Amino acid sequence: MCRRRRWVSSPVPAQVRDSASRGWAVCFDRHVARRARPSSRSTPPRSKSGDSGKSQSSSKALLRFDGSEHESALPRLLIDGQRFEALSSSALYEGQYTRLLLQHADTLFPGLKAIAFSPIVVSDSVGKRADMALIEPDYSRWWVVEVELSHHSLEGHVAPQVAVLARAAYGADAAAWISDRNPDLDSVALRQMMRGEQPEVLVIVNASRPEWVTRLRPDAEVMVVEPFRSDFNKMIFRQNGVELTPGSSVLSFCRVHSILRRMLVVESPAAISMLGTEPFMVEYEGSVSSWKQIPTGDQVWLAPERSSPFPVSTRVALVRRVDGGIMFQNEEDL
Repeated sequence: MCRRRRWVSSPVPAQVRDSASRGWAVCFDRHVARRARPSSRSTPPRSKSGDSGKSQSSSKALLRFDGSEHESALPRLLIDGQRFEALSSSALYEGQYTRLLLQHADTLFPGLKAIAFSPIVVSDSVGKRADMALIEPDYSRWWVVEVELSHHSLEGHVAPQVAVLARAAYGADAAAWISDRNPDLDSVALRQMMRGEQPEVLVIVNASRPEWVTRLRPDAEVMVVEPFRSDFNKMIFRQNGVELTPGSSVLSFCRVHSILRRMLVVESPAAISMLGTEPFMVEYEGSVSSWKQIPTGDQVWLAPERSSPFPVSTRVALVRRVDGGIMFQNEEDL
């Protein structure tokens, strides 16, 4: 995964370049239910005599520049003659924000299947719900997504939520939950996917919170998807932070079993299901050897026909070459 900033929206006219962010923007019509929010164009409130408490409270929303006071303004954009203002964290409910992300998922998360995902998952007897899931088209990799608003407490809410999602067990129940609500997805591949490694956790927030990034690692990465709305109710998004990279040629990572050292544990079983249970040839460092899948109760192993070339604690990638062949590749060589 890499980091960069971009402007994203539905693919309709009014495309512009942004030299500062090296990204792009597209305006589009979209009606979003409004909530009451303070206008960034209003003048500072006048204090009433004898009401110093209210005056002090109001002054907290003011910033001083050159000795004068101005209301703290949200970011604004001017695109094709239209002014777009960032929606403040209080302008959307979390559920509205989640629906907005799902509605524009094809643009925000290209190459991934985006679905609502909110079953209760448990870690150390604590149950939590995520908001979304993102799934690779070949079911080789998936992300559990926690959608947050930037005013939420990091230590009181976000971090405890992420800790459970990163350590919870995802198995047949989670696969059935997704299948029941998404009949277009492959139920068999979903079950295989759940038998692999833990999903990655992605936190999506509506405004930049740099302190969240270091605090939530290694349990989660943070993506910022900031919505902007014009006076004509058109929407655009600014997207930065971590960027997902679907469609890799890596089918799955594999690691040497801690006890059965000839065996490799497949971290993404669904991605190699098309290889079948018959032996198949894999190239590694100029030699070719025969391997086969062995499904177990909760894992899938790769077993060599003869000896394994990998020492203890090795982790390698099973890669599909351009010519369609299969090879092992050392992790550090990727």
